[in-house]
Amino acid sequence: AIKRYSKITDKETEALIKKILLRHKSAVENYKKGDKRALQFLMGEVLKKSGKRADAVVVRKILERELKN
Repeated sequence: AIKRYSKITDKETEALIKKILLRHKSAVENYKKGDKRALQFLMGEVLKKSGKRADAVVVRKILERELKN
């Protein structure tokens, strides 16, 4: 049971984020146009898909880095 609640690795988080960004291109565009709520939406999607096992701080850091590209 402990395994189920363990955090996923940064590498797994990064792979998940890349999938989410491809799936939600409109949110990515909105973020690049200055809509900060889009970042919150994308973070929520990542956390939801990870079963809340991704570290929110890590998710935000990777998302911000990926969205700059």
